[in-house]
Amino acid sequence: MQDYERRAIPEVIEEINRKYFLPDIQRNFVWKPEQVYTLFDSIMRDYPISTFLFWKIDGSFLKKAKIKKLEFVKTSKDQNKENTEISSAKEYFLVLDGQQRFTTFYLVLKGNYIIRNNTYDLYFNILSGEEEQEDGILYEFKFFNKNKGENFIEDDESEKKIWYRVKDIYDLNIAQIFSELTRITKTIKEAYSVDLSDNQKNNIARLCQYLKAEKIIYYYPEREPDYDKVLDIFVRTNSGGTQLSYSDILFSTIKSQWSDARDNFSGDSYLILSICYKGSINFKPRMKGNLPEQDHIFSQDELRQAKIPDEKINSIFNIRYIGSSENKSKSNTPFIDWIDDNWDNKDELKKHLIPEGKWNVKSYDDFLKKRKKLMEDCFKY
Repeated sequence: MQDYERRAIPEVIEEINRKYFLPDIQRNFVWKPEQVYTLFDSIMRDYPISTFLFWKIDGSFLKKAKIKKLEFVKTSKDQNKENTEISSAKEYFLVLDGQQRFTTFYLVLKGNYIIRNNTYDLYFNILSGEEEQEDGILYEFKFFNKNKGENFIEDDESEKKIWYRVKDIYDLNIAQIFSELTRITKTIKEAYSVDLSDNQKNNIARLCQYLKAEKIIYYYPEREPDYDKVLDIFVRTNSGGTQLSYSDILFSTIKSQWSDARDNFSGDSYLILSICYKGSINFKPRMKGNLPEQDHIFSQDELRQAKIPDEKINSIFNIRYIGSSENKSKSNTPFIDWIDDNWDNKDELKKHLIPEGKWNVKSYDDFLKKRKKLMEDCFKY
């Protein structure tokens, strides 16, 4: 097993949408501002921000396997768009786990957050860090309209706050941090008549250090070439964080096998996809070993023996989700034997949208068409 690797934020952020992309099995950015605040508070406290999982593949494999790569969004309201530029000699990293954190870094440092149709930037209260708030936050971060500029003050009777834009702290010259702090201290003194304490100056320096130099991106470079296995890895690793619903996971599979799925099933249609299984499969079991697995209804072996091309073998319309124990017992059982054993279990066949009829390898194309129709019907109100 290979080792984890570490990177500083700039090593990754500066290569986003050039070297680092998202696979088409990912959903859109969903983090709320409060989650962003907690992430940056954790960074300032030197708390772990969890690991990342990257799929490390070369351009020639991307082309051969016809795998889509999506760009990271530049604003929180954008949709991820496909990037079709591929260099066969270049290595790419597709983010399997950590998309929300990764996108947050990119939006805060290079893009913008959109709130009520206005463009916002993240600011750091450089006077915070002395006392933990009721919500558990020690270092205070908050989004404000970018028109506030580099810094501004909030001064009321109970508390004084000086907000400094995180983008500008990221842009400080860390090699000349002492002269940078002298400049900032002078600016704050002249503008707001506030003398920054040594701790407050150190907070600015520490945030800059974490954003510019510390290797806080701790990731595992997955090199698995089998796309089905990568999808299983995606499902398992995304059982934490902002939870994926069973419809999210089903949608991930559809997007991996159905070329126009992103156009046909985006946004709120995740809710429509849930109709396919109607909650009958538990995608959030207590034990991770009980996570459902992909199963080829017609086994891969029997289809390959019949010289069926891989793109048809791995069609979404030949995929269902079942428990790991059932998956192992079914294994490479030919479809005709499996259907004979289950023919009387009409509820089970209906749950997995197995079309009625006498199916075999010779009628496999018709089976796919029929099951596609059943799945499409699930998406109708």
